[in-house]
Amino acid sequence: MEKKNIGIIQHLYLAGMAICAIGFLCPLFKALGQTANGFSLISKDFSVISAGILLIFIGAAAGAVLCFIKIKNVKLFKLIALAASISGGIILALQMNNSALSRLIGKEFLKHATFGFYMIIAGWIIAIAGFTKTK
Repeated sequence: MEKKNIGIIQHLYLAGMAICAIGFLCPLFKALGQTANGFSLISKDFSVISAGILLIFIGAAAGAVLCFIKIKNVKLFKLIALAASISGGIILALQMNNSALSRLIGKEFLKHATFGFYMIIAGWIIAIAGFTKTK
């Protein structure tokens, strides 16, 4: 029985999606001395912003879980999970202009972003690199 030679490239997708999910749980924004993680940004009345926020986490978590499941077309499902997570971020960014959260944070969005926000962005980049490099 031969050992498979699995390099770091094979695990980049998993690492990227895990970093994205962990970044969602960390503080994303800091305004008025308060920090907020992804779940605290979800409003009680379900809105488009809440859907975008949930898509970020659900896509990242599903992508990480798919790395451990043996099914047909797993690469397609990994792509769908990555696309769902990134589209959630795009929805959030587009809808931020119309929300009370954007008025709280202000126009200088990146000035108020904390390490959780940057972990999500880095996770997406790592996952994209891992997805494109795997066979």
